[in-house]
Amino acid sequence: MNFKILTDETAGKKSGLFAFRDITAERISGEKIRESETLLQNILDRLPVGVFIVDSEGNIMKENSAALEIWQGNKFIETKKYANRKGWSVKSGECIGDEDWAMTKAFKKGEISKDEEIEIECHDGTHKFILSSAFPIYNKAGKIINAVEVNYNITRIKEDENEIIKLNNQLQSNYIQLTNLHRELEAFSYSVSHDLRAPLRHLQGYSDLLKKQLLKIPDEKSNHYVEKISSSAKEMGQLIEDLLIFSRLGRSELKVVDINMDILTGEVIYDLKKENNDRKIKWNIKRLPVIKGDYFLIKTVIVNLISNAVKFTSRKEVAEIQFGYEDKEKDYEFFIKDNGAGFNMEYYDKLFGVFQRLHSKQEFEGTGIGLASVKRIITRHGGSIYADAKENEGATFYFKIPKIV
Repeated sequence: MNFKILTDETAGKKSGLFAFRDITAERISGEKIRESETLLQNILDRLPVGVFIVDSEGNIMKENSAALEIWQGNKFIETKKYANRKGWSVKSGECIGDEDWAMTKAFKKGEISKDEEIEIECHDGTHKFILSSAFPIYNKAGKIINAVEVNYNITRIKEDENEIIKLNNQLQSNYIQLTNLHRELEAFSYSVSHDLRAPLRHLQGYSDLLKKQLLKIPDEKSNHYVEKISSSAKEMGQLIEDLLIFSRLGRSELKVVDINMDILTGEVIYDLKKENNDRKIKWNIKRLPVIKGDYFLIKTVIVNLISNAVKFTSRKEVAEIQFGYEDKEKDYEFFIKDNGAGFNMEYYDKLFGVFQRLHSKQEFEGTGIGLASVKRIITRHGGSIYADAKENEGATFYFKIPKIV
């Protein structure tokens, strides 16, 4: 038991005797208050946000470690006076006066302020951005006795926002440049389509007339030259046509529909069989799925890949061509395999390039644009393409088409 000695003066008596009062309850109460304050401080210090508790005079009664870290380097922390802060409203860009602080509004008007963005400058010249909210604390009589402010350090968020704005501006600039390049490409395509085709038609026409003239005067060498001119003109015309098709592949909008790959492939093979009815081709076509994609573009892919398989097996006595697929989680992976000429994997990086050929024109005809077109189409569908091959042992082309385009 705890006692307090009461003298005449402290007891308010004149008896000259000493008195005793039990202060155990008071001491226990004081200890509980101190324990509560310690508990409160521990809780505050573990919060990820800054918390200030201020009295009606603007003095900071309590703050947590996060608040000290957020406001580190700012003058008001050093003076323990809330009103000594200096900052700027992010919204208005103006300096915030004493009357403008969220905490001051909480005191004087009982206002609850939410998510006010504030920019502060530290002694070292660096800036911080704070998201501030404040609310008043009332006593039983309804009088405001304290105010609490909660701060979030959003400096990193603001920096990220500024970086995103910077990147968006750069993307916008890149978009403008790409748009200009696109217009230039269209102008080039128009020029190719009209300005180059006309002289080729003239060249072809006059070479045909010259052939007729040479029929009257047989000259084997002259006929050979004219034939070369004619075939070169046709080849150039086909090259221009393929180049125009390739340029349009990147501009046309995808018209996504359900595509029955069994039917589409059947149509392609039917046409190829008619064109190659003098050849022995062993077809091994698996049952294929229904996919989503642009019908015209996907058909272009299948025509190119299967036509290549037919072309590059032309020197085989019996050509073997397989077409199948695997059902993956997010896409369909198709493969087209042949037992033809194949190619050297050392030159794989050239395989899908424009005008790139891994075989000479004397071996196999073509303009070198087909596989580049195939890759562009599949990429536009969100898929990918790759190949595996061995010289004189055939090649396998794999391409993936997402289930959702």
